[in-house]
Amino acid sequence: MIKTLAHFFSFCLIFSMAQNTYLYAKLPLNSGLPIPRFAALRSADVNLRTGPGTRYPISWVIKKKFLPVKVIAEQENWRKIELHDGTIGWVFQSMLTGNKTAMINISKAFLRRAPQASSSIIVTIGDGIIGQLKLCKGNWCRLTLSNHKNHTGWIEREHLWGAEFDKK
Repeated sequence: MIKTLAHFFSFCLIFSMAQNTYLYAKLPLNSGLPIPRFAALRSADVNLRTGPGTRYPISWVIKKKFLPVKVIAEQENWRKIELHDGTIGWVFQSMLTGNKTAMINISKAFLRRAPQASSSIIVTIGDGIIGQLKLCKGNWCRLTLSNHKNHTGWIEREHLWGAEFDKK
């Protein structure tokens, strides 16, 4: 009886391992999401590496949470990203979030009440300010600025880094 139970449990263990191997073999090596696309940094302390793995040296440590980045390639769990200044490197996929953010890329921009140049100005903002991208319509995008009393308004798309691939 004990020998039969031992054989049964051995069979279950081997079957379970075979099933897990099969499942792991079926996992995709890449996300299947479009390339290029925008994502945002999940943390205020992200290592940017020269290649896709921890064996590659860290070229920069990015200290700006929610910074929008352009994902330009994938290799297994690593994402090759481009920063607003053209810097390119690799980050581990868990350091990115799909939350839509955008960064002001001009020294002086206006957040407006409506998507029109004639609309009243809510607040004047400058280069490097990051906001949550709500939606884009044509040449305008709706943005919420959490650093600025949660102001929400419209800004011209050309003044944003991170809105390039959003619906036109």
